[in-house]
Amino acid sequence: MVRHGTLKKRRRGLKVTRKRPKHPRLKIIHAIKDETAKNVWDRSRTPIQNLKSLGLDPNPNELKHKSTSGESAKINDAFLGFVSLPDDGSIKIDKNLKRRIMSKVDQQYAARCIEKYGTNFKAMERDTEINYDQHSEHQIKKMCEKYLSLPSHQILVPRP
Repeated sequence: MVRHGTLKKRRRGLKVTRKRPKHPRLKIIHAIKDETAKNVWDRSRTPIQNLKSLGLDPNPNELKHKSTSGESAKINDAFLGFVSLPDDGSIKIDKNLKRRIMSKVDQQYAARCIEKYGTNFKAMERDTEINYDQHSEHQIKKMCEKYLSLPSHQILVPRP
């Protein structure tokens, strides 16, 4: 392994000093720029208690909403109610014919396997003439099931 001049660096005689990281409470205190908030900040209390005394939400990432009974409840999904989608059908479903679940070649492959062997996937695996890609039993089963479950507008090869 390359040593990248480790001994040269040691012979140089320089001492490496590293600053210790600031305590998290000090980081919060020094991050406050407003003078009135700095004067109100109590160092004997936790940052969460201080933020609550200032009238701020200590955890803004936790959304709350009023439930039907009146008490506030936490929402697990952070984006619930963030966007409302209309149900009037104005959102269009992708109907691009070029974008397919299975290509025409894969559909032909699956159709030939099903035509000869039906649902005997072990026999499909062994036949090297039809199974020229040499898929395993599980791969052929998955491909055939996908082919049989295609919607009518996606079928390019007629089903056997």
